[in-house]
Amino acid sequence: MLPVLFAWLAISPIAAAALPSGHAASVLVLFAEDPTQPSTQALEDGLEDVVARAGPNAPVLYFEYIEATRFEDAPYRAAMRRFMRDKYGDRGIDLLVPIGQSAIEFLADMRNDWWSDVPVLYVATHAMTVDGRALLPDSAGLDFRYDFAQALPPVIALLPDTRHVALISGTSALERARVTGSAAAVRRRDSIRSA
Repeated sequence: MLPVLFAWLAISPIAAAALPSGHAASVLVLFAEDPTQPSTQALEDGLEDVVARAGPNAPVLYFEYIEATRFEDAPYRAAMRRFMRDKYGDRGIDLLVPIGQSAIEFLADMRNDWWSDVPVLYVATHAMTVDGRALLPDSAGLDFRYDFAQALPPVIALLPDTRHVALISGTSALERARVTGSAAAVRRRDSIRSA
């Protein structure tokens, strides 16, 4: 349900905009993660599902992946900016949808030079260490929180003999930041240790 709701919210500003007759709105969705992540696939599927039902005036969706957990270095980000400019420079993009902190930061880095007049609907899928509205003024945002601390009590109620929780994460800065909050939630429970 979340992907469908997100898709409707993301596309509705374009549907309401006064576009020239016969012009299909173009929506560029920038994912922070790579396309193999289940959350990325679910959001992409939800967007495509909603667009497939929209009929002849459906927007055209373009998907790009920043792959922040795999590629964190400045030369990669610069190459990605050049790639995006070359690929989409002559396309009329009507809405930008960065999903996740790294995609929001990526768009903020390039927006003043490019697409400064294109509306932005950013989506925070995890707790962010930056303010999306400060990075992208005049944007709108959707904030979906993954809260391990709130998820832990029902797990413990279901499995009361739980004494150890394994937190598995990658080594990128983004992944380390995500697991820090989860580890803190486990440490606050006296009867459980994290591994």
